[in-house]
Amino acid sequence: MAMYAIATVPLIEKLQSTNTKQVWYADDATAVGTLLNLKAWWTMLSSSGPSYGYFVNSGKTWLIVKPQHERDEKELFSDTGIGKTSEGKRHLGAALGSRFFLESYISDKVKAWTSTILNISLIAKTQSHAAYCAFVHGVSGLWTFFLCTIPDISSLLQPFEDAIRLNFIPSITGRDSISDTFSLFQHTLVVLPYLTPLYQLLLNTPHQ
Repeated sequence: MAMYAIATVPLIEKLQSTNTKQVWYADDATAVGTLLNLKAWWTMLSSSGPSYGYFVNSGKTWLIVKPQHERDEKELFSDTGIGKTSEGKRHLGAALGSRFFLESYISDKVKAWTSTILNISLIAKTQSHAAYCAFVHGVSGLWTFFLCTIPDISSLLQPFEDAIRLNFIPSITGRDSISDTFSLFQHTLVVLPYLTPLYQLLLNTPHQ
């Protein structure tokens, strides 16, 4: 994979002449710009790509266009076979497009993550270490990526946050019911990174 990425650098540099902003991940190429510049980028990628071992796949390519530019897009890209949408599409696990599409996409993800947390919470009652490892080294990376790539989504993650606070943390710490759950302050302390000085202090302080 690393050698493939290096081999695409000359092609990427050549495509910079189209005045688009590019993002590449292995063979997944993305470009942002005006419709005219994007058409020039696609034409150059299609014609020059094979010389660098890169072959475009229009059937898996999507153009996300603003609604006011849909007419121009149809004229410019009618012969390319590229899919077009003004709503949005998934991009490398994140979402690009309208706010409606973004919220719908994330809501589906949050439902799946919440279900996973509830299942791990059941395991935590008898296998706390295994549940902790699954949380830290497994599922936590899923939403970390979203937080790094999609802005202004904290309100959409609230059901998921509630599942962690009201189910997972009580289960992993031996508290069985919601009425016996942590206060917001206690929750804030528990979710601190485990190597922070404050947590070390808490570990070494006798219970009052």
